Amino acid sequence: MPPSTAVAEPEGPNNAAATLCAEFPPAGPVPGDVEGWWNATPADEDGTVIEDPARWPEAKMAEHPRVALVATDTGDVISTWDRVACGQDTSYRPLLQDDWPQGAIVIVDMDTNELLDVAAPDER
Repeated sequence: MPPSTAVAEPEGPNNAAATLCAEFPPAGPVPGDVEGWWNATPADEDGTVIEDPARWPEAKMAEHPRVALVATDTGDVISTWDRVACGQDTSYRPLLQDDWPQGAIVIVDMDTNELLDVAAPDER
């Protein structure tokens, strides 16, 4: 089943008038990956996928449609979640920042390099 899409205008330098995916294509497990708002499927209380980004329960999903999980000690990209391309972005390379917590997996906006969240200690 192809991923659901909806039209939105997320904030960000490269995402004006982009079509955002509500669901990502199925993927196998990625070592070190964790789940959160960045890779979740927005759904209503009945479990129906919400395709309209304006109605997504977590506004960050539309505000930051392209995120990466990065191991701060090594700079390794664990996974990327790109709601514009509706999949992974294998070309993304992070720009590590000194103020990012060491020994952690961080959630980073791929377009702005903004630190959005700390997902977990890096236990890979």
